[in-house]
Amino acid sequence: MPTFGLNSSEQGRFSWKRLLCGYFLAASLCVAILLVRLGIGFTPGDAPMLVLYMIPVIASACVGGLWPGLFCSAFAAFIATYFLLEPIGSLTIGSQSDRLNWIAMLLTGTIISILVEYMHRLYRRSEENLERYRIVADNTYAWEFWIDPGGKSLYQSPSSLRITGYDASEFMADPNLLERIVHPDDLPLFKIHRHGIVSDKSPGEIKFRIIRPDGQIRWIEHFCYPVFGRDGEYLGARGSNSDITLRRRMEDTLVQTEKLMTVGTLAAGMAHEINNPLEGILLGIQNVKRRTSLDLAANRRVAEEQGYSLEKVRNYLQARQIFDFLEAIEDSGQRATRIVRDMLTFSRKESSKITLADVNELVEKSISLCANGHVLENTCNFTGILVEVDLDPNRPKVPCVPSQIEQVLLNLLQNAVHAMEDRQGADPPPRIIARTRAGVEKVRIEVQDNGPGMEPEVLKQAFDPFFTTKEPGKGTGLGLSVAYYIMTNHKGSLRVESLPGEGATFVLELPK
Repeated sequence: MPTFGLNSSEQGRFSWKRLLCGYFLAASLCVAILLVRLGIGFTPGDAPMLVLYMIPVIASACVGGLWPGLFCSAFAAFIATYFLLEPIGSLTIGSQSDRLNWIAMLLTGTIISILVEYMHRLYRRSEENLERYRIVADNTYAWEFWIDPGGKSLYQSPSSLRITGYDASEFMADPNLLERIVHPDDLPLFKIHRHGIVSDKSPGEIKFRIIRPDGQIRWIEHFCYPVFGRDGEYLGARGSNSDITLRRRMEDTLVQTEKLMTVGTLAAGMAHEINNPLEGILLGIQNVKRRTSLDLAANRRVAEEQGYSLEKVRNYLQARQIFDFLEAIEDSGQRATRIVRDMLTFSRKESSKITLADVNELVEKSISLCANGHVLENTCNFTGILVEVDLDPNRPKVPCVPSQIEQVLLNLLQNAVHAMEDRQGADPPPRIIARTRAGVEKVRIEVQDNGPGMEPEVLKQAFDPFFTTKEPGKGTGLGLSVAYYIMTNHKGSLRVESLPGEGATFVLELPK
């Protein structure tokens, strides 16, 4: 059957059932009108009687399309010629006026059929365009929406379920659902934005957080702008919501990296400026100890020349706790030296040799160093702490500077011990778990504790240089920053997972 230039989509809508229904309707209506006219009587050649046959033409064209409409026009013309126009029972038309009426009826039926088919085609194309737009909108990754001037939802795309955990139908049924799931801290800003869109009809862009039904917090980038008709009538607001949670995390990582770079430059300058006077202080203390020592004959000789006994001088210094003060000064100087060393480690890229190291051995060695007190100030005391190891039996290896990775692990172990100082004797007992796992491209190391965990605000600043929750004198705030720097320098990553009251897990990942 010819399609008169129908495109593939329109041809796909062609239906034999629809076509046959159109033919059947055309024939039955034409016969029905003929029987009615024969039953009630008629005047041969009556023009209004011929106009009645336009009814089956329109009906058949609407139901079956162009070809049933043309068939109906031809069939109606045949019936009119044979049964209603003189001479009756013949296919000839005797009267000139009847012939004109007959031609007018045939042309009118043909034109009506073409017009109806054209309107059908426009309607089908309109449906197809709407379907295309619906498919595009429904399959966008972002969550698209449209609200009317009163704030009622006219459209919500299915992506709302992926982003918010709520189905599009729920937003359609409840215009205030979005406002209820906005994070309380961001709600005032969101209300101001919504007021600007609905009342002031002004476009807007904001970022806010939502709380999903499962408790997850997602960051949303929200674009919204007013929609107007051709006559300027305000039709509501159209917009898009995108989940930018991952992007926010990446931005936080970039900010963290920039902080480390800035502080690294500052730390290098400070370390060099502090290092020289520190060396002078420590050297001076060593000289004081040396020149009051009983083991050097020169000390005794000089004391006797001055008329004093070296033992009495030392007894006086001990009685006045001078040696204790010197020890305290030396300890502080040594501590400052370690801070300077950490700052220098933080600020410069060392050229240490990279070797293929057994990750399990690094973990075991770090735990052994802590357990035996071979760390600075003996701060890592495992007494009363249950230490468990869960090591990958395949003994994964990674290219790294072993001493630097050990430094990272020591920092994490010390942090875990400090975090559980208040849990000594608690039930369940304080526990640290060191775990290694090999993946396809990376090796994962975890240091997990069952300490107090971290508040969200503390978690955000965990790797910030000089940030610490320890008491003054017990921490510099550089340990985790240096660890983060070392992991980044190894093309790896370091992050922490923690909830208040549920401990903390530091996760290291190193490329194979």
